[in-house]
Amino acid sequence: MRQSKKEMLVGVLLLALAACGSEGTGSNESGGDGEGEKPLAKVTIALSDSTPASVTSPHIALAWVAMGSYAIVDDEFPSVPIESIPLKDGLTEVRLSIFQGPPASVLQFVDGVALAMTGIYAFDDRNGDGTFEADWDGLKAPDVVYGINPTDFLLWVELEEGAELPEGMFANPEAFAPGLLRVRTQGCYGSLEIVPLDAPIVLQVFDPDAGEPPVESDDCFEECVALCMANAEEQYQECVEQFGEDECDELPFDLQLICEESCTF
Repeated sequence: MRQSKKEMLVGVLLLALAACGSEGTGSNESGGDGEGEKPLAKVTIALSDSTPASVTSPHIALAWVAMGSYAIVDDEFPSVPIESIPLKDGLTEVRLSIFQGPPASVLQFVDGVALAMTGIYAFDDRNGDGTFEADWDGLKAPDVVYGINPTDFLLWVELEEGAELPEGMFANPEAFAPGLLRVRTQGCYGSLEIVPLDAPIVLQVFDPDAGEPPVESDDCFEECVALCMANAEEQYQECVEQFGEDECDELPFDLQLICEESCTF
């Protein structure tokens, strides 16, 4: 059976999904699957406030996602590896031991540079299955998010021999080393600042039953939508040039609405 290779940009669209993670997990001082091994890093995840009373089963969700596009085979997206960690006994902070980088399935290659990004969500496991269920459109009900930080995340970068970082990718490129990085966005969507791996990632807590989560400024929202649409159009043209129009999904007629919804986080 012929495989249909369709590519669609989801980088900005997945900002709302991007749940951070590692292949080793933990709570408090976690050990994970790498028992006996030295972790790549230990990362502290903290909540900005106590868990809302409406949240009965607090968890932290973690996953690596691609920075750019997924290759879609037979109309199926690759699975997004997600790990969930319960916040027991009123914990508002966990320290995660990360033993491995992202799986090859989510690495995105651009001019010899392989990238994968993360984010982290606090969520209420309302169906009690202990997992954070999401797809490329975002979180699946009935679980709800109650803590986010769209500007701070982990980044994995690999360089092929002779490859160089894209100009302007990092505000402080002198701090770059291949592998796991702790980064923070500058302004709305400017260069990334590399910060120490032990700098806590603080999730802004909100009551999921009381209203919408904190959002970016109007200027950032408009910039996010414009960037989302431009990237989607650029990725579509690249797909057409590489595979032909018949092998590429057409841009949705409601692309702007999709981008607006994706930029609300």
